[in-house]
Amino acid sequence: MDAEQQEPLVFHESSIPVDGAAKKRSGGGGLHCCAVTAVVLLALLGGAVVLGIGYLARQIINDTMYPTRTHALASHHAQRFNASQVHPLIDARSTFHMHATVWQDVTDLLARGGSLPERDTPWELVETVLPKRSGLLALDNYTRTEAIVYEGQIGGDLTLADEVHTSISLRVPIAPLYTANLGPSSLRATFSLSVPEHEASELGAFRNVSYIFGSGLPMLPRRKDSTLRPAESDLNTALADVGVSAPLLELVPSPWFRANANGDPMASTINMDRASAMFSAHPAQLRFLNPVISADTQPEGMPELLGYRGNIVVPHVRTRSRIGIVRSTDVFENATYQAQHFAAQVDAAHACSTRVGGVCERAYRKHPFETMLTFEPEEDKEVHYYAPVLTQMHLLGSAHSKRRIPKHLPLPGEPLAQALRSNASAQCEIPPVSLDDKREYMHFDWSIYVSAHQVARASLAESASTTFYRAKPAPLRQGEEGDKEIVANTIADMGMATSMDRFMTGDRYHASDRPGRLVASSLATLVWNDIADPILLFVYWYTRATSAGLWAEAQWAHIALHIGGFFLWLLRPLYAEAEFSLVELFFQLLGLVYLVYQVSTILQLERPPKFSAAKWWKRNPLAFRRRRLTRHERSSIAIARSINKTPFYIIFGLIVVFQITTDDRVLHWASSDECFIDDARGTQQAGTSSTLQAAFIGFAAIGASLKHSVELAQAWFNYRNKTYAGTFKITAVTQPVVAATLFATLYAERLSKHTSNSYPLGPHAILEVAVPAILAAQAVVYPGIKQVKDKDEDNE
Repeated sequence: MDAEQQEPLVFHESSIPVDGAAKKRSGGGGLHCCAVTAVVLLALLGGAVVLGIGYLARQIINDTMYPTRTHALASHHAQRFNASQVHPLIDARSTFHMHATVWQDVTDLLARGGSLPERDTPWELVETVLPKRSGLLALDNYTRTEAIVYEGQIGGDLTLADEVHTSISLRVPIAPLYTANLGPSSLRATFSLSVPEHEASELGAFRNVSYIFGSGLPMLPRRKDSTLRPAESDLNTALADVGVSAPLLELVPSPWFRANANGDPMASTINMDRASAMFSAHPAQLRFLNPVISADTQPEGMPELLGYRGNIVVPHVRTRSRIGIVRSTDVFENATYQAQHFAAQVDAAHACSTRVGGVCERAYRKHPFETMLTFEPEEDKEVHYYAPVLTQMHLLGSAHSKRRIPKHLPLPGEPLAQALRSNASAQCEIPPVSLDDKREYMHFDWSIYVSAHQVARASLAESASTTFYRAKPAPLRQGEEGDKEIVANTIADMGMATSMDRFMTGDRYHASDRPGRLVASSLATLVWNDIADPILLFVYWYTRATSAGLWAEAQWAHIALHIGGFFLWLLRPLYAEAEFSLVELFFQLLGLVYLVYQVSTILQLERPPKFSAAKWWKRNPLAFRRRRLTRHERSSIAIARSINKTPFYIIFGLIVVFQITTDDRVLHWASSDECFIDDARGTQQAGTSSTLQAAFIGFAAIGASLKHSVELAQAWFNYRNKTYAGTFKITAVTQPVVAATLFATLYAERLSKHTSNSYPLGPHAILEVAVPAILAAQAVVYPGIKQVKDKDEDNE
């Protein structure tokens, strides 16, 4: 038996078949486990590296760009209806000094050989190099020379609860007021703050932000020549570097005229080479003025300028500060703000008068100087009112433009409401101005009414993230000092920027302010609209072989919409004073690449073959030729011809009317062109006149209507064809979801009853969500069209 068991094998071991499955079951499990473990460990390591880099980047960003985050209050400690929660930077115990400097432009006077009159102390002249637009895309440097008329401290050891009510005597030279370029910045005042030495050392020093704390240093970026100038002098000019200035000069028309030999008023002879624009809302002050040097027969010996109608215009030097400029008879509480404001705003727009001697009140939409204050006249009863604050106009349609400053503020402990006087209450009064014996100086008293806590907020509660999405504060251009006055506390355009500011700095408008939701929805919208959607569009049209399922007319309208929008973007420097950027041009062109493939698809063209390295220069990339139509394409063309297009033209017109009538800017329409000319002489984003304003609203309405009409037309075609085409299905589903998320977040901000967060949303937002939602439903219900060429139809 043993011999039988030890009988040698007939076959070699290598030729015996192996059970692979059994071997894998027995020995392959260990290798698979090792591979899975390695992948998990590498994933954990990569995640740890990414988290570590993200943490370091977050710390670096917070330490360098957002130094105020550590000073921000926790949300459960935030006060209701506060303008900012970064006040711990300077609290009720802090003290500071306020300085004022009066500047007079003497550039033209010195250029034509003139000189300033003599005085006891020598004149201090300061030269500033400012950018000046010399063409469409070019900027030249312009050197302005200014004389310091007054420099001194107007308030010492002030706290947040103090107010500055003072008056200083000014002696302004007359000669610089009779030069060719007399304008709003010819005579201006700047304000600055300084912190005592012991408090400055406690606050510390911040770098790369819009304000600087330090021993003897200003609270705003230092001038380039600060090392050559004393610290005290630099404090006085710190806010001037970022444009915090108040124009003191305007020209007021008088009833006097120059008469000719017949006793008739003389017509003004204007030399356009010496013409310069004046500062006011009256047409007689907006036109060009012709200086008249002769002073023999002028009324009361005052200097004389002739308006465009020939009447004598008297120089009016502002006798009060520019903080809280608006006069209004309305007081809006928070609960009734929306309804009361709309009625008053429409009335104010229709009552706008530009006649000489008309109602001397400035339209409030141009001066949103305000914040919300809380008063407690009785126990357990809070009333919230709006009060002035240092800020700057940015957009007519925003919520900040729709508020009014009350004329009276109820103060606790006072039996009667105290009047809130502003600069507007004195703007129609000719100040008492006297001339010296030599007729070289004008003497007048400058009254200053400034709330210290307002200036403190403008300088200290300003967000520090200026390097993140907007340029650092820089000297303003020629003649802009009287136009863009308060840049240190500029409110950014309503949208992602201001929310990102509050999110990164930890600042809060109120206790329930949650900017993170708006930041997330805004970022999602930005990524989708600017990155994901263009990529998906390019891939869709690049991979599309036929035009089956498409309504050609609707697609051509889509192409015209995007090409028209691109050309309007190219023309921005002509009507919006926007800077031309090659980087933006690159991305704009990149977003239009897919149109080449869309056009070739609609025209049923055979695309050129793929490129190869061999003899690439002999290939013509535009060698498109017509191809034979597929059965599905012929069916789509037949359906398109059977559709009546008249209803879609009617829909287009109705949407245009709807967009125009629901535009928020229409509610601010004025009855005259001059009503739109503000202190900036029309340099706002909204336009320079009602004509240009109407063009902006019209173009926006036509573009939106064309977009919605194209989507509705393609949706009707999809319904007739019982298929979905035009975009990827993921695009159709994601578009309304992203838009609805953003609008829902914005409306949630409005429903919070905190008007500082009331974003301007009109009924047009319904179309932005409803129309894409129709396409999204079709993408879910209807099947897509398989891309089959004519030669493959037999195998379909």
